[in-house]
Amino acid sequence: MRHLDVFITFLVYMVGMWVIGLFCSPLIKSLTDFLVAGRRLGPWVTAMTHEATAHSAYVYQAVPGQAFMKGLQNIWITLPAIAKPYVNFIGLGRRLRILSERLNCLTIPDLLEARFEDPAHSLRILSTLITIFFMEIYVAGQIVGAARLLEQITGANYTVMALVMGGTVVFYCVAGGFFAVAWTDFFQGIIMAIGFVIMAAMVFGEVGLMALTEHLKGVDARMISTTVPFWVAVGWLSIIFGFIGSPHIIIRFFAIQRGFKTLRVATLVSLLWVTVIFYAGTYVGMAGRVLVPDLKNPENVVMELALIKLPGVIAGIIASAIMAAIMSSVDSQLLTAASGWSRDLYQKVINPEVKDERVILHTRLALILFGAIGMLIALKPPRLLFDIILFAWAGLGSLAPFTIAACYWRWATRQGVFWGMLSGFVVVVAWHYLGWTKYTYEMLPGVAIGTLVLIVVSLLTPNGRASQKVTAILDEFKAPSLTASQLTRFGQAPELEMAKAWLLRRGAL
Repeated sequence: MRHLDVFITFLVYMVGMWVIGLFCSPLIKSLTDFLVAGRRLGPWVTAMTHEATAHSAYVYQAVPGQAFMKGLQNIWITLPAIAKPYVNFIGLGRRLRILSERLNCLTIPDLLEARFEDPAHSLRILSTLITIFFMEIYVAGQIVGAARLLEQITGANYTVMALVMGGTVVFYCVAGGFFAVAWTDFFQGIIMAIGFVIMAAMVFGEVGLMALTEHLKGVDARMISTTVPFWVAVGWLSIIFGFIGSPHIIIRFFAIQRGFKTLRVATLVSLLWVTVIFYAGTYVGMAGRVLVPDLKNPENVVMELALIKLPGVIAGIIASAIMAAIMSSVDSQLLTAASGWSRDLYQKVINPEVKDERVILHTRLALILFGAIGMLIALKPPRLLFDIILFAWAGLGSLAPFTIAACYWRWATRQGVFWGMLSGFVVVVAWHYLGWTKYTYEMLPGVAIGTLVLIVVSLLTPNGRASQKVTAILDEFKAPSLTASQLTRFGQAPELEMAKAWLLRRGAL
């Protein structure tokens, strides 16, 4: 086995993930614990699990790989990721947290059904099937990235490495549920940041910023230009909808503790993390064009530089960071797909009388099944990991308009959401397989058509306004924002108690 010291360091990391899964297993006391960690995640864990889940293998492979090939044009992929903490935590986080608790929701299909009052379960079934379809593609893409990494490090068989990686993730998900997912994400997010800081420092020592700029000018002047065709830029910017629409990402807000302070701290931590990750990744990829110009697969640039330039143990940390990026997404994607079967289809549609303990068992069995399916799909990988991940991301992003409508638009109807969701799905799949991605990223037309259908059908639906129960919750979001410290402005005790009660309803205390 080549690079034995790298592999041993990496193996220590993998064992650590197993230990966390076993440690979290006793924390599972109910279905709420298994699916949303009992709604008691703190700000640091929430921030890290949100970011680590949102940014998978592509931050260590596809982002540097695109920077290796296209240089500063990579900035159009970076901008949506940096905007995401503001959009998700500030725009959606508190609303999703309160809606999910008031309407007793544990999954995104739960929320869509309760918010749009759909007794026929049509929204639940459609959103679950769309989620499972794209999640399986995404999981397969992650396993491909992991197996390629392990094959590069060890020289071992690709198939064996795919099974090892997939089995590890399934194990700790089955053992510890959302608790294990969140806490492994926390540590994996830290490892990912440390890995990129090490790599950026190393390549800066090898080729400084000015030297890099001059060299890239000689290779291709477009490498130091951010100019791209208008519709290409718009397509890349539409990546932000993937962060809003992906159920495995926004489910984090169902699990966060109450309180404004929790969201504020989580927003700042997320922003710092994502800025470091993306700017460092872009710099490392561009520097790779100088340091390893003949690299056959640009998506291997980070690991190739680590193996060539760093001591074995440090290179092992980089390998662990890449694997952390992969596993921190796969675990959430598998748990979301599994809960789609156990909670959204089995418990809510097929067998409403089933007990929660049985649902947890079904979730664990579904984790094993969906993990196995992902591994089977990964046995015939695409040439570029970026392609398969972007397709799955577009499909999940097409769900974004309906999350936004659930939180903000009281005139949205279940009919509008159903037909909008279905049309968005069809457009994304058709756009991809017709090869029209050369014009713009398939997420953009998927989101645009889905939103248009949502609006038109909702406005044409008679008596489409939300019920009094839902309207009352949405009205609370319109009230002027207060913080706990502002309560001191209330002079009389009755007013103080009223203010406290209002803040509790809003999730501020």
